[in-house]
Parts: sequence; C-alpha cells; structure tokens
Amino acid sequence: MTILTALIQKFQIVYFIIIKIFFKVYRGDLLIDNCTFKNTDGDEKESMASIMVSKFLNNKITIKNTIFKSNIVEKNMPLFYFFKTNIEFQNTTFINNYSTSGHLMQLEYINKNYTEKFTISDSFFSENDCIINGKNNDININNCEFMDTNLKSVLPIVANCVYSNIQVENSKFENLNIQGNGILGSESNYIIKNVTFSDIITNGKSLFKFLNKNIEFIDVKLDNVKKCW
Repeated sequence: MTILTALIQKFQIVYFIIIKIFFKVYRGDLLIDNCTFKNTDGDEKESMASIMVSKFLNNKITIKNTIFKSNIVEKNMPLFYFFKTNIEFQNTTFINNYSTSGHLMQLEYINKNYTEKFTISDSFFSENDCIINGKNNDININNCEFMDTNLKSVLPIVANCVYSNIQVENSKFENLNIQGNGILGSESNYIIKNVTFSDIITNGKSLFKFLNKNIEFIDVKLDNVKKCW
C-alpha cells in the first residue's frame, strides 16, 4: 500500500499498478500528468475514497493526460472524494472502473460560493459506474465521450447530484445500455448544449427525468434511442 500526502506536488509520467494507492491532499496544489492508475482498490482503514481525498478549502488539483483503468473497489467507497476543492480533469481516460458504492467520484460543495469549480474536458469514459455523486456543486463537462457502456447501477450514467448546476456541452453519448436509471440525476439544474445521444437502449421509464428544476436543451440530437421492454 502507498499513501501519498501532498502539500504542493507534481507527478509526471508515472505508472501506478499496485493494489492500494491513496492520495491525501491537505493544502496546496497537486498536478498529476501522464500517469496510469490500474488495479487499485482501497485501504480498509480509510472509508472516504480509494485513490484520492481532498477536503480542505482552496486546494487545487489538476489531473491531465492520465488513464484510470480496471480499478475495481470492493469496499463501499468511491475512487475520489472532493470537498470544497478546485478540480480539473483534462484529457483523461476512464475505462472499466467500478465501486461497491456505485459511483467513482463524490463531490460536495464545489461551487462559486467557495470560488471552487469542477471541470472535465476532452475526456473519454467507457464501461464505468456512475461518474459523479454529490451535492451543491457547479460542474462543467466539455468535449467528452461516454461510449460502449452497460450500466447496471441504479444511479445515472453521468451524475447523481442534488442542488447542483451542471453544464454538459460539445459531448457525445453513444452505444449505451442503461438498466435502471437514465443519463442524469433528477434533482439539479442542467444546460445540455451541442450534445449527441445515439444508439442508446434503456429499460427505465425515461431517459431524462427532472423534478422542479431549470433545464435547457440547446442544439441536442437524439438518434436511435430505444426502450427495452
């Protein structure tokens, strides 16, 4: 097991292929660039996340050009836990990542009230659990692909957040088989702009479900979306 406690750290061109790896970010900046995380699990003594925890105001974490693959967490924890932290994923790949918790990232209070934001850009997702769970967040997803996924979780495929503002733009959802829930959670505000949904099968009651929230669909294309009875 490896535990890395970071104040101001940079990790570049690193390949992690150990059973348990864990980052605790206390105060400062963390850059992870051109790294690979594979076959990680979690520390049975740590209940918050298997790869990274950041729960201090004004932390800044940037993860780019990095691959997360086949991280199967058999404990009730996500891969990441972020609280009041500035987070940016750039050109990252997530393939075949699962957790008993049903989601990969837990986000809480990452919003403009704390001058924090959460951004994922130019990234690829395939065969994962629900990506984001949490509350009171401002989230931007730009130029991402969600492909070739058979989702059996009861959580939505992208985000299951409450009291949040989520913008998805210039992105593509293709070849998805959703057994249970839809694309997005029902209790947040959304702007969906220049997004394509194609070759999607769901056995749920609806692909999108929203409860008393502000929703905008702008330049959205749906092609070959079917219900499986």
